Amino acid sequence: MTTAAERIASTPLAIEQRRWNIRVVVAADKYTVATVSQGINDREEYARLFSAAPDMLAALHRITNAVEISAADIAVALAAISKAEGKT
Repeated sequence: MTTAAERIASTPLAIEQRRWNIRVVVAADKYTVATVSQGINDREEYARLFSAAPDMLAALHRITNAVEISAADIAVALAAISKAEGKT
């Protein structure tokens, strides 16, 4: 049985920007998870970091659960970092 945290962590998130509004949404159905306020500095960076959280968590689980760290584990972690940094 999966826990709520496991279900949430496996839900792909995306960033949606309309005019001045930046939202982090569930990628599949655009359900709003968070709205990044207009008054905050570096809004896009915060939104990217928040939307990358499930990927980062999955990468950390893979690495910490591995007896040996494989190239595939490193690739997952690097992809999550790239997503958080806006390089994907």
